[in-house]
Amino acid sequence: MQIEPAPEWLPVATVSTGPMAGEVTLVLLALGIPSRTLSEPAGRHVVWVEPQYRDAAQAALGDYVLENRPPPPAALPRPLAVGSIKAPLLYVLCEFGVAVAASRSAFGLSWVDRGVLEGPAFRSGQWWRPITALTLHADFAHLLANLGFGAVFLGLAARVYGWGVALLLTLVAAGCAGLLEASGLPGGTSSLGASTAVFAALGLLAPVRWPARGRLAPWMARAATFGGAIALLGLLGAGDVHVDVTAHALGFLAGVSAGWLLRGASIAGPALQRLCALLAGLLLLVAWSAALIS
Repeated sequence: MQIEPAPEWLPVATVSTGPMAGEVTLVLLALGIPSRTLSEPAGRHVVWVEPQYRDAAQAALGDYVLENRPPPPAALPRPLAVGSIKAPLLYVLCEFGVAVAASRSAFGLSWVDRGVLEGPAFRSGQWWRPITALTLHADFAHLLANLGFGAVFLGLAARVYGWGVALLLTLVAAGCAGLLEASGLPGGTSSLGASTAVFAALGLLAPVRWPARGRLAPWMARAATFGGAIALLGLLGAGDVHVDVTAHALGFLAGVSAGWLLRGASIAGPALQRLCALLAGLLLLVAWSAALIS
């Protein structure tokens, strides 16, 4: 049997179930506010209080709702691309192929002299050097290190962006980094190696798991992936005086910039992946053609 509230009592909450009405009553009871619950034919339950308690009851219930809001739904995991093995395979084949050609002075030309990154040569119009230098190495150990780390980071980037897009993004980011370095590289100093591309691929991974804009999350969660990438940059990108730290840092920053711009983009379809891979191959081919016929 329901106890009807007195005529002067006022409603402060309308809920859809009995248990919810019981929660409201308990909240008010904890504050010493007497209440009555009236069930309506439509299945609703109305909680009433005396007029002098109305403001306090509404404030208390408002605070209770805010404190007991359900947490925001967890972000769906980012879908991963298929066929990602193609990117590291093509990368290894390209780097190894140029290494063999350079070691044998193919076409009777010095590939290192024509393709190494040199500031004065670049500033005089030899635009291809930031690209060609990415496929040259000082020795076999240098080549082997870049093949190993490059295959890992590029393979991961291909899982996120797709194999063709990852190849093109890595090459363009590394080329832009080389361009910036060459702009200020003094005479008598040169740079070569795929490590700029290796760290560009690492940079592409840094923004990937950041929550979408506007989603509330602890700052540590937002920065976790970026922090991990920075740690790898510091661990792998610095060393003795022969290590080109500037190239590593610029490659990483260029990769981060590209990844940040595409952080909300979906994975491109197979046709676009193939087109991006073709563009990356053409860029390398044109750069080396210009270097060898100059």
